[in-house]
Amino acid sequence: MESRMAAVSLLVGSFLGAVTGLVAWLAFDVSLLGAFAIYLGCALGLGLLPLVRLAFVDMDQIRDEGTPART
Repeated sequence: MESRMAAVSLLVGSFLGAVTGLVAWLAFDVSLLGAFAIYLGCALGLGLLPLVRLAFVDMDQIRDEGTPART
């Protein structure tokens, strides 16, 4: 379940980063490199937070939060 949430978060972060970068480039006259940096910052910043949580949280603790363990 957590890995699915991480994948969805990565997609949502990428979409929000793309929209933000395009708006900054087209409407606010930000350079193309600056817009790409905004995209990367949003996409990686929002998208990788659940992956970082997965890396540092013990899998037994995640399993105990609600879903029964698979046998």
